[in-house]
Amino acid sequence: MTIGKKNIQFVSHFEKNRLFASIRDLIVH
Repeated sequence: MTIGKKNIQFVSHFEKNRLFASIRDLIVH
């Protein structure tokens, strides 16, 4: 599997966005 670094970067970015969203949900609710 050499889809590689771009995919990993994208995934980490997506995870960060999800983390932000969940934290926002915690603060809002």
